[in-house]
Amino acid sequence: MNLAIVIPALNEAAMISAVVAAVVPFGRVIVVDDGSTDDTGLLAAKAGAEVVRNEGPHGYDAALARGYAKAAEIGCDTIATIDGDGQIGAEALSQAIEKKRDDSVEIVIGVRDHQARWSERLFSCYVRLRYAVPDILCGLKIFPIELYLAHKSLAETESVNTALALVALRNGARVALSPVQVRAREDSSRFGSFLRANFKILRVFVSVIVADLFHSKR
Repeated sequence: MNLAIVIPALNEAAMISAVVAAVVPFGRVIVVDDGSTDDTGLLAAKAGAEVVRNEGPHGYDAALARGYAKAAEIGCDTIATIDGDGQIGAEALSQAIEKKRDDSVEIVIGVRDHQARWSERLFSCYVRLRYAVPDILCGLKIFPIELYLAHKSLAETESVNTALALVALRNGARVALSPVQVRAREDSSRFGSFLRANFKILRVFVSVIVADLFHSKR
């Protein structure tokens, strides 16, 4: 497995060195610095990551999409995603990688021990009932790069990581679930306010229901 670990990061200078150093042993680490005004990119590079920098903030999903493109460019065949805030630890990534080593597993999705937002819990309830996946919004996922290459248009969507996972689920991909013990962060998320995040999740949720209805009629 030639693994790329894609980490979107915005002003995560306090955590990014530790996050990168902990996961470097598992694969090629790609940090997408989404226009940070601190030393996030510099510190990530010093810790061993390949850094892709956006000149200004483009958003979490756009940062992920740039990381996927970089992974394809450097010849990786598998992508793992985690966040730059340290909430998903190296031990959770290690467990997920071991599950992906099973050749019959196409995609690994993390399952957090708790979900902070009510909109996440609502969305996750729907996906659990429909696809038996309890935490579709978890930032920890592992999937073959072919999934991204076959659906590159999804890079323009609001929730590219979730969208790719749902495409795989609709197509009957075999999924392994991997536990994630979420570490508390001391400050707030860099990617959007609490209200904005809830609104975005609800908007994506509605689009998923519409897509599922369309797919079921085919």
